Amino acid sequence: MNYEAIAKGLMEKFFLNHRSEMAEDFRRFSKGEMFLLNYLCAHPKPVVPGYLSEVMGISTARIATILNSLEAKELIERNIDTNDRRKILVTITDAGRKQITEKHEQMCKMFAAALREMGEDDAKEFVRLVTRFIHVTKQILHDEKQGTGATACSRDSGHCRKMGGG
Repeated sequence: MNYEAIAKGLMEKFFLNHRSEMAEDFRRFSKGEMFLLNYLCAHPKPVVPGYLSEVMGISTARIATILNSLEAKELIERNIDTNDRRKILVTITDAGRKQITEKHEQMCKMFAAALREMGEDDAKEFVRLVTRFIHVTKQILHDEKQGTGATACSRDSGHCRKMGGG
């Protein structure tokens, strides 16, 4: 089986050829402004922009651009830290929280409609496979960071083993 060809086809379906409104919403949600709002909504304590840069894996310049845009829309606030006036703290506003909550609800309804259309058995199998796919990719990324090489996961147990000989 040519897994690289299958992976390429899957990537094309997800990222290149699927230009629906849902796909565009999901892309916006998973990066940039929506990702940052989602993070701030889930982590209510104020954070410094440098930390957001680390969490998102993007430059501080890109974070500054995103923060400027969100602040202009009154979705976030930036305030000077009272304990250390050199630091700026970022928090989500009620309007930002409302926007992210509405997007969550909209996406949930869309996903539920798609799963309902698939039928119970296919929906359960789809969720099982996506969950397994996420687990496997996380393990591969972890192993790459550790320098231990590629892994494969047992279908039944979900436990991972090093590929190639054992």
